[in-house]
Amino acid sequence: MFKKYRLTISILMAVMLFAPCAGAAENTDAGIAQATPQMRERAVNLSRILNFKPEYRRGVFMYDRTISGYEKNPEKLAARCKMLGLTEVYYSFSDKHAADKKDSDRAAAFSAAFHKYGLKVYALKYDGAEAFASESYVQKSARTVLDYNQSVKPESHFDAIIADLEPHILKKGRSYVPRDLKYYWDEKGYGPGKSNDQLVKQALTILSMAKQELKGLEISEALGFFFESRYQKGELPSASINNFLEPCAFVTIMAYANKPEKIFRMAEAQLKNSKRPGSVAICLKTSVGTMNDDGIESSLQPQGWDKLIEAADHVTKAAEKYPSFRGIDFFEYAGLEKMWENKQ
Repeated sequence: MFKKYRLTISILMAVMLFAPCAGAAENTDAGIAQATPQMRERAVNLSRILNFKPEYRRGVFMYDRTISGYEKNPEKLAARCKMLGLTEVYYSFSDKHAADKKDSDRAAAFSAAFHKYGLKVYALKYDGAEAFASESYVQKSARTVLDYNQSVKPESHFDAIIADLEPHILKKGRSYVPRDLKYYWDEKGYGPGKSNDQLVKQALTILSMAKQELKGLEISEALGFFFESRYQKGELPSASINNFLEPCAFVTIMAYANKPEKIFRMAEAQLKNSKRPGSVAICLKTSVGTMNDDGIESSLQPQGWDKLIEAADHVTKAAEKYPSFRGIDFFEYAGLEKMWENKQ
């Protein structure tokens, strides 16, 4: 009887000693992120590359398909972003989101969670064609961010804006393109004063107007990879990287390809010609099946996690010789997470 009593006491003491350790494990980033051992190992490998130099930034585009999946647990998503070595989130926040209290409340909850984990939060704006059709839209859309920031607690503020103006997708007859645009993108539209260059000028005007309206909040831009090379050839006289950096704090080059060498080549002209240190990020594509998608050849996702690591490593080491290199971005989180979770 006495031996049984001593055994029972020993078991209870062991449970009591172990319980705090288990609780502590659950409170680590990996525990909150609910990451498997394989995911933890992968995150360490990616984070090591992305943290190649402490000044390099690491961003990710994030849309409703991600946010809705984490609506009941924003902290899990924030912990996952931190585990992967990310430092910035480009959170989709359209005028429709701003006008809907549920969406605004959701943005406040997620922004607070991201800030808790040390991430900077950008409002992703101007990712449609409306800005090219209306100056009043540009001004109004910028003000929605200021109004939102005034309506929420400081920990839920957006820290800056990132625009996704893509003049090169404004082709006549496409369903998302307003019919009353003055100019449309066309293969015959290259050259001084022609339609493609006029659309680039308009994009620059939009960015400048938004910057003025934002009252000190920084604005940045996602930029087509071919703009600088076309500028150098005289085909897009307005598209110099340095023209975009006048209103913008930085640009992220949409270097969408599935081979590391090609990704770097897409961004090298911008890295070389930018006059500002830390101004050019290189965006890798991790998704397939998104709007205006040009197939699997533009994305690293079908090749799996090891190829993503290889690409990030190659691009970072090749780009580090340029002072303008800012770091790596990903388009977009849902695809990146799918690669991360894949058991193969």
